[in-house]
Amino acid sequence: EEPPPPPSAGLRSRESGARSAGGWERAERGRGAAARPATGPPPRRIGPLYGMWLVTFLLLLDSLHKARTEDVGTSLYFVNDSLQQVTFSSSVGVVVPCPAAGSPSAALRWYLATGDDIYDVPHIRHVHANGTLQLYPFSPSAFNSFIHDNDYFCTAENAAGKIRSPNIRVKAVFREPYTVRVEDQRSMRGNVAVFKCLIPSSVQEYVSVVSWEKDTVSIIPGLVDKLETP
Repeated sequence: EEPPPPPSAGLRSRESGARSAGGWERAERGRGAAARPATGPPPRRIGPLYGMWLVTFLLLLDSLHKARTEDVGTSLYFVNDSLQQVTFSSSVGVVVPCPAAGSPSAALRWYLATGDDIYDVPHIRHVHANGTLQLYPFSPSAFNSFIHDNDYFCTAENAAGKIRSPNIRVKAVFREPYTVRVEDQRSMRGNVAVFKCLIPSSVQEYVSVVSWEKDTVSIIPGLVDKLETP
């Protein structure tokens, strides 16, 4: 019969086994850590619903960007806001562009100064699609002061708002022959005689006296309407 091992030997065996087991555990854990990928968990796949929402969001951003770009480029302005009167010959007619415009293209409309809409009169008055007002040639018997001698204005309107031009006087003049003459005057010798150039009232507004002549010789060039001589 063999004697039992001393207590110290059993204690060393258990400690050795524990150390061995612990070392094995650590080795196993080390091998597991080495086998695990270093980049972390695998990426998640994007589902079809998430992709649809992403596309919708991008389209919405694009639409907002375009809308803002259009707003920035929208404006109204006057092309010729100093236009106040248009005089034309009845035998020629006239074309009057709207003094206002816009970007993008604005809706152009003509009105009478009273605010009444302009309507087309065949062969007399027409408003073109581009906003141009046209008055056609006409005979003296077809004269209508409501059309041929009146105040008009034009408006331009788009997304930026609406602007109104100043009133424009549109007046027709009849082309007809006229004669000017010098009014007869009597004067005592040594006194002052005043001579006046007589112009028919129908054309007086459009005719200016540029000089006076005696026997086809210019007396005072540039005199406007009268001449004083001793």
